[in-house]
Amino acid sequence: MRLHWPLALVVLVPLAGAAGWLLAWPIQRLLTRIVRGADVGLDDLLVAAAKRPLALLLAAGVSRAALEWIRTEKAIQRVAVDVQGAAAIVALFWFLWRAIGVARTALPASGWAAQRPAFRSLIPLAARLGRILVLVTGVLAVLASFGYEVATLLAGLGIGGIAIAFAAQKTLEHFFGSVAIGIDQPFRVGDTIVVDGIEGEVEAIGLRSTRLRTADRTVVSLPNGRLADMRTENLGPRDRFRFRTRFGLAHGTPAATVTRVRDAVEARLRAEPLVWADLVSVRVVALAEASIDLEVVCWVRTTDNEVFKRVREGLLLGILRCVEGAGSTLAFPRQSVALHRIDDGGAP
Repeated sequence: MRLHWPLALVVLVPLAGAAGWLLAWPIQRLLTRIVRGADVGLDDLLVAAAKRPLALLLAAGVSRAALEWIRTEKAIQRVAVDVQGAAAIVALFWFLWRAIGVARTALPASGWAAQRPAFRSLIPLAARLGRILVLVTGVLAVLASFGYEVATLLAGLGIGGIAIAFAAQKTLEHFFGSVAIGIDQPFRVGDTIVVDGIEGEVEAIGLRSTRLRTADRTVVSLPNGRLADMRTENLGPRDRFRFRTRFGLAHGTPAATVTRVRDAVEARLRAEPLVWADLVSVRVVALAEASIDLEVVCWVRTTDNEVFKRVREGLLLGILRCVEGAGSTLAFPRQSVALHRIDDGGAP
């Protein structure tokens, strides 16, 4: 049977698409039943992600089989075969693209990631790099299926890539900075860091920049190229908070009263359940111009910033009560002003 190729195209493409969709449905149901008893939760998600790529792959196979029954011009047949091969390749790389998306979504909540928290922040970066690799490889594979010389194309891209690299030095710097951050792990998503005087929670580590959510709920973006070379303070791994303050007693306070204040403050610190009793220090550190200075240092055993704020408030109020209970007062800055009268020599 010989059909005019436009008519064959109009008839073949919708029929092949419908046949691929219908055949994919029972295959997906079968795969779902097979993986239902597996322990790995990713299996069900991968089967669901494979539905549309599988339908495209089956549609390409159905159209290839139907093409044997349709006699068209040889040139048209060659084009149709190339398109069918390209469709099969697209289906394969489409599934890989969706599988990477499934892994990016499911892995952070899996038991594997819970046992390896250091790798959790690498998952989004690895997913982006994986999708870029799938896209580039898929495009090259499709071009090769149409008969293009991929080696020649890669050589041309290599020469052009040198020029692009010079023009995009900053972009490449930030990209490699993100790779360095992902490998070295100075911080992870969810950690609170301080960098360049900015404190915030790491919200996302991208290919070009890292976004911080500040306490004012604003978002600060820092280029990864600079961030990889900057000094960053990670507050996330902190196992306790340091409480440190300094206060002064008024001059004229007797030494015995200073000693009572010191001992009362130390006792107040040790009475706090969350204060680490092994390291509590209350010492007279200076006889300043306007005060007798005492320094208080201790550690609060918590990793919650709000809990630390409540404990700090209680300790500061406790220090005030200790000073008042000892009959002393806190010093405050004083300034003396001397006024001198200048005699005008009796002038009227």
